[in-house]
Amino acid sequence: MKTSDPGDFAAVVAGLAKLCNRQYHREPLSKALGNGLFELRHVSKLNTRVLWFFMNRRGQAGLTLVELLVLIVILLVLAFCCHTRCGTPMMMKHGMTEALSNMKQLHLTCQQMVLDGETTGDKSLGWPGSYATWGAWTAKVAPGYVSTNDLCKLLSAPGFVVPPGKIPPMKESAVRVYAVTKDSPTNAVLLTSANFTNTPTGGEPLNPSAKPFGNKGFVVFRKSGDGAIYRPNQTGQTNIIGAFVPMCR
Repeated sequence: MKTSDPGDFAAVVAGLAKLCNRQYHREPLSKALGNGLFELRHVSKLNTRVLWFFMNRRGQAGLTLVELLVLIVILLVLAFCCHTRCGTPMMMKHGMTEALSNMKQLHLTCQQMVLDGETTGDKSLGWPGSYATWGAWTAKVAPGYVSTNDLCKLLSAPGFVVPPGKIPPMKESAVRVYAVTKDSPTNAVLLTSANFTNTPTGGEPLNPSAKPFGNKGFVVFRKSGDGAIYRPNQTGQTNIIGAFVPMCR
């Protein structure tokens, strides 16, 4: 129907308005089909068929208690399904984003240590690979650059919290640190989430039981200062993960 036909357009609108009035629910304008179902037809200039539902009991204005309870149950089931399908992946993505932020802070700490070493000539300050062990590196980081408790927070992730007060062995943290040195390429992998271990071939497939993120994804941060969250099927892709260096001992 075109608005350029104002007469017909007005007739159609008037016909539609009649559909809302019970007085037109009678022969020949309507035909009772049973169970409160009517077929309305030929209303004004509307030559069409419309199925019209209304309650069997005239004047009923609301839902019964049983109908209301059924509606509530349906809504609860839909809410549960939505949470199951969408809630968990969103929480996991939020956790990976938090881990990526912690790695950024760790990288900034490493950069500050390297800068201080170059400025002062202190050869005891450098990248993690400049130290013989994980313990020797963390002993320089805390309390020299961050507090012990703050370093524990940076080594944590949702679902894998490092207790404050004492720096744990690396296998008990949510982060893996690699022995990057000043001679390592800029795309060398510096940090990863603990559920992923980088290898010369780009890492092994993720283990569903590995903390903190199982086989839902993993986080990588490189020497150059850029990092990303990766999908499970991106393990083994050395071109996007970065260059391999051994893990700190």
